[in-house]
Amino acid sequence: MPYQGKYILVAVDGTGSHEWRREDGQNSHVFRFYRDFATPATLKQYWNGPGAAFGGEVAGAGSGNTIDSAVQFVRSQLRREIGPCLDELGGAYSAQLRICRQVRRRSAVLRDIDQMVRVVLVGHSRGGLIAINVARRLPIPVHFMGLYDAVDMHPSLDAGYIANVRATYHARRHPAMQSRASWGNCGLTSNGRYHERLFMTTHGGIGGDPVLRPTGVVADYACSTETLSAHISAVLGQDRGQLCLNQSLKADHWIRNSATQEGIVF
Repeated sequence: MPYQGKYILVAVDGTGSHEWRREDGQNSHVFRFYRDFATPATLKQYWNGPGAAFGGEVAGAGSGNTIDSAVQFVRSQLRREIGPCLDELGGAYSAQLRICRQVRRRSAVLRDIDQMVRVVLVGHSRGGLIAINVARRLPIPVHFMGLYDAVDMHPSLDAGYIANVRATYHARRHPAMQSRASWGNCGLTSNGRYHERLFMTTHGGIGGDPVLRPTGVVADYACSTETLSAHISAVLGQDRGQLCLNQSLKADHWIRNSATQEGIVF
């Protein structure tokens, strides 16, 4: 039987998305996931990734504020939808036990909640790091997490291990691309189901924007004919721009198809 409850969706884009994301959002897989998530009774919110407006792109300043804001958003929606059930999980609503007063075990409460509301998190780059940290702070397990090349580029936030998520699907740039080689991935292990797939495109391409950036901290020549790397030339060949674009689209399709397998309808 198809799921009949509500979804709460949190979508967090990559670093500097307030600058590189087009107004229609077509070059952002996270924004398009958010936009197209049209399952009935969905409560959703989108955040741009860290950037200059939040204190600097290199350090990912503002990530903590986004985590706090996203956690507050999810918790506020949970209070509205299932406040009485959260009482049984140690929430602050002990005066409203009527709905769940017959439930005595945490597992039973979680099964009951899962029929009413499910949380979905998606994030690209540092947005993936943010999503992992949001999941840890929620009172119920996340139903689905879609990571678009989550990276560990933050001086203090830890996202090496995914917790409180039932199913994670992580689309990553292939190491052979040598794209942002100094930017290691986070979120590579989980206490829930974890799936990953590698794609022959850039870090930006995994997030939906393989367009070259010739200068600044987001420069990435991996898909450009201007690259001086003989290795990249051998791996990608001459039509590397089209290959990177196709692989970018495949990464998004894989995340979306995986979400569909987990019962989510676009």
